[in-house]
Amino acid sequence: MGAALGLMFIGAVDVIARYLLNIPIKAAYGLSEIMLLVIVFFGWAYTLSVGGHVRVDTIISRISRRAQAIIGLGTSSLALVIFGLMVWRSALKAIASSQGYEVIDVIKIPVYPFQFLVSVGSFSLCLELTVQIFHFLARLRKGS
Repeated sequence: MGAALGLMFIGAVDVIARYLLNIPIKAAYGLSEIMLLVIVFFGWAYTLSVGGHVRVDTIISRISRRAQAIIGLGTSSLALVIFGLMVWRSALKAIASSQGYEVIDVIKIPVYPFQFLVSVGSFSLCLELTVQIFHFLARLRKGS
C-alpha cells in the first residue's frame, strides 16, 4: 500500500513539476521502477494467499472437485518451477550486479538490493505455491 501511494505521489509531483514549473524530477523514473518492483513481486504472493488471482470459474465450476484439485496441483506445480527458476536467476543477477557495482542511472543507487527483492518476492510466492500444493494434495487424498 505504501509503495502504491509513493508511486502515485512521485508521479503526480513529477507531472506537476514538469508541466507547470518546467522542472522535471530526474529520479522519478528510477524511483517508479523500484516501487513497481515492490508492488508486483510482493503483491503476487499476497494475492495468492488471499485467493485473489483470476480464475475461469465458468469452466472450473463445471468439473468435479477431484479434477479441480488435479488442475490446481498441475498449475501450481508448474508455477512453482517457473518462480523457483526466477528466484535462482534473479539471485545470481543480484550477486553479479553487486560485484560490478551496477547503479540506477540518475539517482546512483546500487541495483542489487532491488534485484534481491525480486528473489525475495519470488521466494515468498514459492512458499505460498507450496502451501497451495499441499492443500490440493490433501483434497486429492480425501477423494473429494
